[in-house]
Amino acid sequence: MKKFFFWFGLLGIASFISGCAHDDPFFKSLLTAPSAESAANAVPTPAYRYCQSCLLDEEGRQLEQASGLKGDLESAELRDGQIVLVGWAADAEAGKSAKLVVLVGDAGVVATAVPTLPRPDVSAALKLDSTDAFGFEISAPEEKVGKAAAIWVIDADDKAARLQKTLRR
Repeated sequence: MKKFFFWFGLLGIASFISGCAHDDPFFKSLLTAPSAESAANAVPTPAYRYCQSCLLDEEGRQLEQASGLKGDLESAELRDGQIVLVGWAADAEAGKSAKLVVLVGDAGVVATAVPTLPRPDVSAALKLDSTDAFGFEISAPEEKVGKAAAIWVIDADDKAARLQKTLRR
């Protein structure tokens, strides 16, 4: 099994320089759903899309940032051509697990997962009464992830936050 390195920092230096282009007509055209023909040959398209430095919903609206979302990416490895990431995600303000974890790679949004793994250590560390399952395992084909990946966490109100750990190979 091949291990990966984590870098702390921000993904998308181009967006820092130019700003997010999700309202630009050209970029908006790139965010449209795939045709029926291409969808039949592709991995199912997640409801969220990535645009340089922000997440967009199905209708192309930018998700608001949430400050109460917490999480960590604890391990990454290559298994049978899949990059497998393990960590936890919590909506600390609501006192429960995050609604969804989104993996963004070179190809945009490449996978999503719902936290379902028991993590009593997270409940204890965040001083939450909740016994929700905070742990997640998310995987995607190595070629879809590419050279860099980031994890986004989404809460029940469809607000999002990016974990400050970025995976680079």
